[in-house]
Formats: sequence, structure tokens, C-alpha cells
Amino acid sequence: MFDNGFSLSVVNEDFAQKANIDFDQSTNIIDANSKSSQVREATVDTVTILGHKFVETGFYQINTDAFLPCTDVDGVIGASIINKINWEIDFRNKKINLSQTPFQSDGVAIKMNYISNNSALINLQIKGKTIKHKVDFGRSGGINLSQEKLSSLFANERVEKRIGISSLSANGLGNIDSFYTTADKFEIAYNQTVLPSKDKIELSNRLKYPGYIGIDYFNEYLVVLNSTEKQMILSEFKPDTTDANGNKSYGIAIYPVEEKWKIIQLNPQIPSLKKSWLMSEVDLLDNQPIDRFRDICEYREYIDSKTEKEESLILLLKDIGDTIKLEYQEPPTIILE
Repeated sequence: MFDNGFSLSVVNEDFAQKANIDFDQSTNIIDANSKSSQVREATVDTVTILGHKFVETGFYQINTDAFLPCTDVDGVIGASIINKINWEIDFRNKKINLSQTPFQSDGVAIKMNYISNNSALINLQIKGKTIKHKVDFGRSGGINLSQEKLSSLFANERVEKRIGISSLSANGLGNIDSFYTTADKFEIAYNQTVLPSKDKIELSNRLKYPGYIGIDYFNEYLVVLNSTEKQMILSEFKPDTTDANGNKSYGIAIYPVEEKWKIIQLNPQIPSLKKSWLMSEVDLLDNQPIDRFRDICEYREYIDSKTEKEESLILLLKDIGDTIKLEYQEPPTIILE
């Protein structure tokens, strides 16, 4: 996985054994959900990617299944490598090029500032306000802003409200909270130059930085990370028009928690949902036991097949005994105060 959100690079235990990496140190790390954990750490003599060598590089040993349960990966190329060389990321052709010298590209050149933990920060303007963003290619979603610091900027805008758990990181699920996603997309600018791609804004709590910019914003561009020049270039903008369903959803998220399938997130404005049902255990899904799914990956495949047909979803909550019928539809919104 390519993720500059990790300050160091990562391998799992199985790959560490194959590569004979001796993790002779331990350290505490804080993940994207601000949760601390102790992990094993080592300095790897040599890492080679497409003929480019990286020497004396810091690595953590982490269980990659914790945050990538449906993807079989050996590890993460983190900022300890990404910040040492230049990258051209071509989302359309699913290809990454590396170079010791900076890539030349037309487009908007954005200055990046690297800080002590290897994080890359950029300044962007939204609704006329300059906001510092962490560039995080491992973060799903696009623009995510601090609710505590910046919600007033979106007062009187229509938003979808959700309550529950919104993130999955190296230490598992995040905390229960309220968060908002704007119904409309907003212009994003750099040094007063408006970028081609607008984006919806997610407002959430407990963010380390005022803003984050993630993979869903970048994937419509050809992205150049000229790390040696502390520069990012966004060019060849090609909007993705494949998402025919737009903003439609069931208004909930279900996830296995301690071997029980629970509602971990919901939109309380949907008439058939109640706030009190958050973290309730689901017994039946579409009139069949939900534990027929061996893991979250099988469940996601099933939900994907339902959304393609835009079929309704029927849940029976254990102990509560209530049956919920959810339509795949545009979510109801409220005015942000």
C-alpha cells in the first residue's frame, strides 16, 4: 500500500519473517484515530523499488489486516520512503513512476511543507479561508475539516448528519461521534488559483490537523509528488463519471464488533432509524442470519450487489425485536447551525 499518512513504512509479521527483518526495538505510535499502541520497530538496511534503493529506512511491524481486512498486502510504503524520491501517480492507468529527478508536468504546482513526523502539509483555500491540510494518500474520502475549528464556515449549508464510528485505522475502529458531509461541492483553491475538482466537505472531530486531503480527491488528477522539491503538481484533470448512483446510500454502516454484527453508524434523519439503535446488534439481514457472512469482505460484496440493483435492505435487530426497511436513496439533510 502507498500511504504517506504513515510516518514510517510498515510490514506485517509474515513478510518480516520472509525478509529476515530483525525488529529489535519497540516504540509507541498514535494512529489516525488518536489511539496509542506499542509496535516493534527496526531500521532496514536496504529497500529496493523498481531499481531505486533506500538505505537505513525505518519500519514498523503492524498487523495489516487490522486496517485492510479485505486486501492482501505485505506492508505499507510510508513517508520514510515516499519523502526521499519523486513520484508520478497515474490513477487512470493504475501506475506509479519513480524518479531521482523531479517530474515535469503542467498543472497547478503546490508547495508542500514536511514536518518532524514526515507529514506533508499544504495550504488550501475553501470559502475564502486558508486552511492547512495534511496530504494523506491512505485516507479514504476527499476534504475532511475540523468540526471544532471550521464548522462556522459552513453555517446555514445543507449537510447530511451521521452519528457513530467513521474510521478504521491500525488499532481498529475509531470513536463514536457526530459528523457532517455537505450536500453541495465547494471550490478548492491554492494561492487563489481554483483547482478543477470541487469536493464535498466532511466535518468531523478529533482531527490532529485543521484539514486533511485524501485519496478520493486526488484520483481525478495525474498527481506528481516531487518530494525532493517539496512540491505537488495536479494536472490532466479528468472527472470520474462512472458513479451513476451519486450520493445514494442506505444511511447506515454495519461492522463486526467483538464477533457481533452491529450498526456502527447511522443517519438519524431517516424516519425508520432511531439514535438509540446505534451499536445495536443485527440478527437478520434480508430475512437470513447475518452471521452467514464469514467476514466483512463477504458482507461488502453482498451490499455492493444490492446497491447495483438499488434494492431495499431489511434488518432485524436482536433483543430490540424491531424490523427496519431501508431504501437505497439520497440521504435526508439538515441545515448546519
